[in-house]
Amino acid sequence: MKLDHQRNTAGVKEYAQKKRQVSYDKAKQALKELTSNNKPINFNKVAKLAGVSKTYLYKNQEIRSEIEACRERQNQVTNIKSLKNHMSDQSKDAKMEVLYDRIKELEKDNKELKEELKKLYGQIYSSKI
Repeated sequence: MKLDHQRNTAGVKEYAQKKRQVSYDKAKQALKELTSNNKPINFNKVAKLAGVSKTYLYKNQEIRSEIEACRERQNQVTNIKSLKNHMSDQSKDAKMEVLYDRIKELEKDNKELKEELKKLYGQIYSSKI
């Protein structure tokens, strides 16, 4: 006995498609939320916030690419900030060196002027005697 009827799977397929779309939307929303709040972006955080599995995120190439791109942008921003801090430290060191040299120069001038003043006081004192 052979069965020649077709199974009615349209409802199951439609449900699966809706479920995929809901998962996709939740993952996109989670990614958007993490990005707008400047939170670290990784698969664990996106999965937890979206309520989807990490496997889903890794298997869905579009979501995976977006997460990786966001992570890369965050790393670049972090690298730029650390570079600016490093440059800032270097410029502070350079300014301190210049100021230190200027202080030494002024101290030397001050010492010379004090010596000259002593000589002049000596000349005034000797001329009064």
